[in-house]
Amino acid sequence: MKYKRSIIILMLFVLFVPLLSSCFKTDVQEYESGYYKYSVVTQNGESKAYITGLTESGLEQQYLVYPNELDGNEIYGLGYKKWIPTGHSYIGDIDCLNVKKFYFPTIQRENLGQCVSNANRITSIYWNNIYDNYSIYPGNMIRSGKEVFGYNLFKTKEAMLKKNFNIFYVANVSYLYNYDNAPNDNYYWVDTYNEEQIQFIPPDPVRDGYLFGGWYKDMGCTEKWDFDEDIAPKEIVINRDKYKPYESYTGIYLYAKWTKET
Repeated sequence: MKYKRSIIILMLFVLFVPLLSSCFKTDVQEYESGYYKYSVVTQNGESKAYITGLTESGLEQQYLVYPNELDGNEIYGLGYKKWIPTGHSYIGDIDCLNVKKFYFPTIQRENLGQCVSNANRITSIYWNNIYDNYSIYPGNMIRSGKEVFGYNLFKTKEAMLKKNFNIFYVANVSYLYNYDNAPNDNYYWVDTYNEEQIQFIPPDPVRDGYLFGGWYKDMGCTEKWDFDEDIAPKEIVINRDKYKPYESYTGIYLYAKWTKET
């Protein structure tokens, strides 16, 4: 009787496992686009794209920008999670051995930071937005270095206390769209430097019907910022326990210049 029961259990297991694994495609093709490798995973009839690694040129980069899409595919996270009978398997390896700064100008839809290796080498991670949903952060990546936020995100103590960190670095270089009704409260990009030249120039912003003409020190765009000569101010550090509202902003604003297309 025990022998027959074991045979029945084994047969059920053999039949059941393929059904479980069919929820995810197990053989997923990997593509390359610029600095990133990615895969398109289909689950329950819905396809999503995930970053699964860095290309050879990507592994050499010191600055990386989290992409919103690759080859027309919306990116949902760093690596993806596959359900297997014994639990979950995390697919993908984003090796950040050489990365100094990782910029997240757009929301990461799913939190899968377990796929990031050598994250302790990252010196700074940059967020253009603040999110109440803490789980969207890329796992343990932000535990290792500076986490930098836009100046407009921590104007109140209540906003800051939503974050589970003791030290905050507020962007002292803020790039502004510089036109009425611009997205993200007119903020395009944030960065920080400590009395040094700006090393990373962000991708050019885009505005319908206009051509981008560079970054300037004033709203009227009369004095252009010289990335080869100009020096950023001292970095802004906030201690959670000694917080007080800003009296003045000690960083700089860089304003986008626009020329109407003809």
